[in-house]
Amino acid sequence: MAETAKLCKSCAFFEAKAQECHRYAPKPATIDDQKKMRWPTTPPIGWCGDFQAKAVPAS
Repeated sequence: MAETAKLCKSCAFFEAKAQECHRYAPKPATIDDQKKMRWPTTPPIGWCGDFQAKAVPAS
């Protein structure tokens, strides 16, 4: 697989609608003075060393 294809938008852990990485559990974050749990946000063209290709749907 070409390195350019190993982007978040092609990763099994990327949630496109919210642009979040679901590789690991969400982390605590303070938003508007409230403590919440958040997944890390990432742009579709981001990348990391934990890339895993999305499964190909069965025909």
